[in-house]
Amino acid sequence: MATTIVKTIGTGGDYSTVQAWEDAAPADLVAADQVWEGQCLNQDFSVAGIVVTIGGSTSDATRYKHLTAAPGASFAEHATVSTNPLRLDSTKGATLTATVGYQNGVVVITEANARVSRLQLFGVDIGGSGGTKSIHSSAANSRVEGCLMESFSAGGTVSFQAGGYSLLSSVVIQRRSNTTSSLVLLFGSGNIEGCTLVVPSGALAPLYGINGSYGTCTSKNNAVFGCASPIRTSGQGATASSTNCATDVASPPAGWTTAAYSTSSGANFESIASASMDLRTKAGSALIDAGTATTLATNSVLGAARSAPFDIGAWEVVSASDTTPPVITGPTGAAGAAGITINVAENTTACGTWSANESVTWSLTGADAARFSITSGGVVTFVTAPDFEAPADTGADNGYNVNVVATDAAANASSQAVTVIVTDVSPETVPGAPGGATGITPTAATVQIPFGAAADAVSYEARIREGAGAFGSWTPFASTTATWAGVNLGSIYTMEVRAINGIGTGSATTITFRVQEGASQLDGSTFVAVLLSALNP
Repeated sequence: MATTIVKTIGTGGDYSTVQAWEDAAPADLVAADQVWEGQCLNQDFSVAGIVVTIGGSTSDATRYKHLTAAPGASFAEHATVSTNPLRLDSTKGATLTATVGYQNGVVVITEANARVSRLQLFGVDIGGSGGTKSIHSSAANSRVEGCLMESFSAGGTVSFQAGGYSLLSSVVIQRRSNTTSSLVLLFGSGNIEGCTLVVPSGALAPLYGINGSYGTCTSKNNAVFGCASPIRTSGQGATASSTNCATDVASPPAGWTTAAYSTSSGANFESIASASMDLRTKAGSALIDAGTATTLATNSVLGAARSAPFDIGAWEVVSASDTTPPVITGPTGAAGAAGITINVAENTTACGTWSANESVTWSLTGADAARFSITSGGVVTFVTAPDFEAPADTGADNGYNVNVVATDAAANASSQAVTVIVTDVSPETVPGAPGGATGITPTAATVQIPFGAAADAVSYEARIREGAGAFGSWTPFASTTATWAGVNLGSIYTMEVRAINGIGTGSATTITFRVQEGASQLDGSTFVAVLLSALNP
């Protein structure tokens, strides 16, 4: 499995600019077997030009570049996220801002399989019909998920110019349009799911919300408002497959239903005016529970797991009665414990598995959060195995502080403070090779072969073969004596023995011996074993 290499971006991070992070990526991610992940810290990365061009590396579906927000730095993790207006606000989380022509984007993607998630992307107004797209991709299999994107580009806010694209659980607000423009421009086939795409009320209605060419756009659970048509269904080689989508168009295409674009009925957004845009869905909206289950956009724009039946759009409304935060259980301590301490041996990465009493989305915050990762199943690991002799925690004392956060579908969150103590391991090198045999003792058809101890060994294992045959399986031995039963007269045997400790397995020592006829033994047998190996004393 590919190794995820995490680098922080911003003031005090590993790289000061997003482009510097991209430029440092391996030229061949497949050969390196890596996911190159850049985590933006909580600041506005404002550039008079393109913020970053992701391109130039060889990638595939499991080894790619991923640009995202650092733990705790996303708008989706802001302290008041459930009541914040759902629109771009650079004070609420990591934001990428660009001022460049409409043919470019805040993020330009020229490399296949790239991913962007949990960020705010803002294309600044440059006057006239110009403006900067939030995303402009010319590469296959681009994936954008959980992002807030705004632009003043009449040429579109998001552009995917190659197939295999995925736009998931994101908000797209296009603040300038004309009657021939579109919010999302597509070329080839791909997926758009669980998104909210709008122009402010009173703006000119663009021709399409989703404008595809030469391929099929699969559209599920999308809310498209303020456009003459929500999606292009024919012409220019375009087809569309839409399911459980909503729009304010009176006679929508197949797979779309009509809902009012308002703040008081139907769609029930909090605000659709340009100056006060807030695309949170109110209780009672026609969008609530009107979606269909999907396998792609399973989380809302806030990263919380959607509950069936899904809502249409990026926001997921939950019952106001659900105000109970989840209960976290860590690998140690009682359920709901405010804090725990765990010990992790240096040179290892596993920290433990966290669980909750309901379906949750896991995240990490805290002083040392960037040193760890957490899976959707609550498994926490060090990004890089710690070294006791070179502590990398904030206090430089081998006590790493991180908060494990569980957020439920109602945006109720619980946090458990975790102190990870890195312990010293001795020895810190693989063991040496064992010494040669110091004798051999036959008993009936069994031989015992003592051998010299290996440096830094904790235990031993050996395997044996008869003649030129194949070696058997490695057999563990607690001491420096190997015992083998079932040996045959007249055969030459080769034994390999090696030492093991917590760091690894050392190199093997080879011992050879022959079983032959000899004088009668005390047990009545007539065979003896003779050492042949040059390593034997």
